[in-house]
Amino acid sequence: MPPIPLPSSPLRPGSNTIPSRGASQQEQVTAPIQKSSRSSPIKYANKPIGSLETVEESAVINDSDTYEEDSEFLLHHLSPLPNDWVQPQGHTLVAQIKDAGTISEHIYTPFSQLLNQYSQSLHKLDVVQKHSNVPAHPYVFLPRFRDPPADHPVDFRDKADIVVAVGPASRYEVAPGCDYPDVKFHEIISLIECKPMEEKEDNQVDDYLFELLEARPDMPGVFGLALLPHGYEILWSDASGVIGSGEYRWEDLVPLASYVFSLYVPPPGHHLWDTTLKPSLKPCSSTQDEDDSSPNPTTEQHAAHKMPRKLESLSWDLMGRDGGHLTFERCVIGDPWGRRTDIYQHVGEDGQIMMMKDAYWDTNRRYNELECLKMIHKDGIFPGVVRILPCEVPDIKTAQRATGSFVREPEKVKTRMLMASYGVGFEQAETVLDLLMATYDINEVHRGLVNQKNVLHRDISEFNVLMYPKHHHSADGKLMQNPPVFIRQVLNPTASQEDDVDMSAGLLIDFDNSAYTKDTNFVKPKCCTGTPRFIARSVASGQVLSDNNARTYVPMPHLSPEAAQVYIRSYGQRTYDDYQDSGDTVHGRLIPPRPARGAARPTYFHRPDHDVESIFWALLSSLLHAQPKEIDPHAKDNLRYYEEASDVLDRHIIAAGSIFDGRELLLSFSEEGLERALDPKLWSLTEMLYLMIGQIRPEYAFLDPPPAEDHLHEAMRRLLLEQIVKMQASGDPIPLIPGCSRRTYYEETKIACPVKRKPSHESGQSTRSKGVKAQNYWGTTRETNTTASYGVGFDQAESVLDLLLATYDIIEVHRELVNQRRVLHRDISEFDLLMYPRRQHPANSILLQNPPLFIQQVLNSTASQQADLDKPVGLLIDFDNSAYPKETDFVKTKCRTGTPRFIARSVASGQVLLDDHAYVPMPGLSPAAEQVYIRAYGQKSYDNYQDVGDKFHGRDIPPRLARGVALPAYFHRPDHDVESIFWVLLSSLLHAQPKEIDPHAKVNLRAYQEASDMLDRHVIEADAENDGRDRLLTFSDVKFERALHPQLRSLAEMLHLMMYQIRPEYAFLDPPPAADHLHEAMRRLLLEQIVKMQASGDSIPLIPGCSRRTYRGKESEKETRAAAPVKRKPSHQSGRSIGNKRATAHNYWGTTGETDANKNSFKKILST
Repeated sequence: MPPIPLPSSPLRPGSNTIPSRGASQQEQVTAPIQKSSRSSPIKYANKPIGSLETVEESAVINDSDTYEEDSEFLLHHLSPLPNDWVQPQGHTLVAQIKDAGTISEHIYTPFSQLLNQYSQSLHKLDVVQKHSNVPAHPYVFLPRFRDPPADHPVDFRDKADIVVAVGPASRYEVAPGCDYPDVKFHEIISLIECKPMEEKEDNQVDDYLFELLEARPDMPGVFGLALLPHGYEILWSDASGVIGSGEYRWEDLVPLASYVFSLYVPPPGHHLWDTTLKPSLKPCSSTQDEDDSSPNPTTEQHAAHKMPRKLESLSWDLMGRDGGHLTFERCVIGDPWGRRTDIYQHVGEDGQIMMMKDAYWDTNRRYNELECLKMIHKDGIFPGVVRILPCEVPDIKTAQRATGSFVREPEKVKTRMLMASYGVGFEQAETVLDLLMATYDINEVHRGLVNQKNVLHRDISEFNVLMYPKHHHSADGKLMQNPPVFIRQVLNPTASQEDDVDMSAGLLIDFDNSAYTKDTNFVKPKCCTGTPRFIARSVASGQVLSDNNARTYVPMPHLSPEAAQVYIRSYGQRTYDDYQDSGDTVHGRLIPPRPARGAARPTYFHRPDHDVESIFWALLSSLLHAQPKEIDPHAKDNLRYYEEASDVLDRHIIAAGSIFDGRELLLSFSEEGLERALDPKLWSLTEMLYLMIGQIRPEYAFLDPPPAEDHLHEAMRRLLLEQIVKMQASGDPIPLIPGCSRRTYYEETKIACPVKRKPSHESGQSTRSKGVKAQNYWGTTRETNTTASYGVGFDQAESVLDLLLATYDIIEVHRELVNQRRVLHRDISEFDLLMYPRRQHPANSILLQNPPLFIQQVLNSTASQQADLDKPVGLLIDFDNSAYPKETDFVKTKCRTGTPRFIARSVASGQVLLDDHAYVPMPGLSPAAEQVYIRAYGQKSYDNYQDVGDKFHGRDIPPRLARGVALPAYFHRPDHDVESIFWVLLSSLLHAQPKEIDPHAKVNLRAYQEASDMLDRHVIEADAENDGRDRLLTFSDVKFERALHPQLRSLAEMLHLMMYQIRPEYAFLDPPPAADHLHEAMRRLLLEQIVKMQASGDSIPLIPGCSRRTYRGKESEKETRAAAPVKRKPSHQSGRSIGNKRATAHNYWGTTGETDANKNSFKKILST
């Protein structure tokens, strides 16, 4: 029999336990395995034995926790009883079972005795004795309810009431001091649940069958039995899920006997045994001793390519036709109701590793991994791709009914591959240089597959890209013509492919989801494929990217003279020139104009650059977690930054209806931000990662004509080569501890744990009705002032137009406070901005000279400040944290002030922003709005703020900040308050509930909740590197449309343009722009929208005080009613934030907030 190989297990060293299958997503990082008969279109990681991450990305198959039922189960899924069988008299036992009622302990013995009678009599029949898989002894039904069976590979904890085991019965005699026999899982063929509780809606037997399939890879399917209140139910489980019979009454024992008979002679199409796989009790030739408890393998161990530690008590024999066998150890367990991918390893006497991969494939799948690999290696071995060996595949399919209305889907067929290549995961890298070289070659292998074989992998992840590859001698052969040039050949011109040696430092495996790019149906995918943490953003959403990052194109990277020399020596000058951009091109194409609103997007399909993006995510994840050998105790290692950055990637999931990808936050990182997230020893890599982000971030589907298929491969090749050449020249490969991940912020026992700083901003004191204050505004003992002004909050707006008018006037008031009074508010929030103001004007009151022009006066040229009465429709209050910008000590701010949801990002972090956001010019106005503006403020005012040429808010774009250069000094600027006004407006519009509701409008409540949660749940934490609201600042107008109520979608463009103005860090402009430059931008954008709404005659009426309800996980939810006004309860309980976990969600629907009478109608708040 030929040797057998396969790739390394996707294991990270760590715990020896596996989370329970029913644990929550937060407990297990991603969603748990669900019960279903359908496979998920998203491929999730297999379950390595003994790892905490075994269900890290397990498939969410559907929303149902129930199994299917077949009313003709006896006919379709059980074997008919032989005519010569005489049923034993079991009436007395049945009576005892019925008399036991719901007392389970009284059922076990009589029920086991009844089934054992059936088993013994059926085993004697000729039809059973002539069956190919007849056991030597009758199957034994054993009561066992005090302890789970032994030796389950995935920490089985359920306790089946009765187990069906292979005979003889004498082998299960009760041990001294025990009241139940010792049974191991490899001896069990079926499980029974005996808890007929009236209130019990579902039985645990389906869970038992799930775990039995995990323990018995030699059993394609299993039967189960459950006792119900008035009878019993029979179940069949295989890779297509579970199917049940429905309840049979105790008066009908024929199905019960057929169940026992089917254990001996299964019905057609039901496979109980894979005869090519047998359990073996002899010791397996594991490559790691049982007593080797070292958590981190040594270099010598690593060089031998140690595989996962053996945790099963038995091995598995792969049987050959000639009676020979090879003994395998199982190292990965798949989802029993999914593809059921199990991976085994065999270590030969010569120490070479061979591996085997068993899986169940949907017969409707278009592509086949085995056929794909055969095609790849057809004309010679493709270096860097897993090699395969011929093997015998068992003819096994899942059970399916062939006739009638009931059709079980999907039908799956068992496949088997023997592979002669193996390696270790990126987490086992000995040096950073080795990691980069492996990534370089993975990129070249994928590029060659696309260009030469027209094969697209479509599932790049850290589990499918290996390093330090080795190949079994049985798979040696001649290499293909013109193989890729790998990094060792690039760096060493004397290296060659002599003697058909595979020179790749990486290995690409797992072609389960691969596809042929030249297939005519390839451009019309029905599902997205990938592993959530590493799947490309466009693939995860199933459409081309539309956020603002998608259009930030950058040219093909240049190489330094040293790296260019190495490149040209290997690939030639012509190749270098062919991909080099010139003029205004990016990747050989001109930047496309911005598409008009409503224009159709380009067609989505999985492109090669999507896989390159996945390679980037795998590399970034590995570098974030990498632990250098040499630790400098004096280096500033901010583990909080590392945790936040890695969590964005590690906890990424794909949620239906989601409008954003959390990993976009990582793509907004500057070099400084990346530097803080990496270990100090890896800071030299930040420039490479930053430049990679620039290449990965855009959406290339908008380029017309499309760039070369390998354009992004070329960009990655150059950036990796540049860094590799630098590291070789420096002589520092940066040694790592293989298999060791950096500690997190909360671990207290490792080296040089940094001191945690208490945040100067106590966000936990924030409440719905106040900003961040030391005490409640009401009831304090400090001096109070009598006020003559009051109003209501933005949540009481009667129309969207009123809300915009009030915001406009608030902007004007704040602008004049800065320009004329030199006062900065510094705590703008929805609690401090009021509308519909009312005033009690004291006698002899007069207005200041040259007061601001408010929106009523702007729109109505005949309005005036008659009788010294002010006309604004907005009111600014609460000057607790105000300051005088001209004070000499103002720029030396010692603390940050603001309310968490609305505080400016720079103020929240206490430093200038480092995110990579582009500057945009001052907004222009449409002719109609420009006419209104000039009539009110004059042409000179308009021209003074209008940008010309390459100016941005009157200044040139600053050059890129050199590494190591000091950042501009942070202080609270007027534009920070304007940003807070933007957050207040955005929050109000997101929650606004229109009066008129179109029942046919498409409402994305999930999108609304996600967008509002990013704002409402924002907290300020010490040393926090990321501001979650940055995700909102990557929204395109399309995403704003999805988040807003359908009646408010006309406001999406305004918000999108505001976001462009709010996003940049203006502290880098030199000299600084005018203090009111951002006020001017907001004035123009608000005026543009107000003029449009007035022209349309639609003010969009709202229900005052009523907030939209949130998504509650049901697809059928629609906003079909406008309930009585309900105060919004804050979903953000900042005091509950723990580490990087968001506060627990609060349902907006039907909750009530403040009940103070003064706050229900009007906010009568003291004003200075």
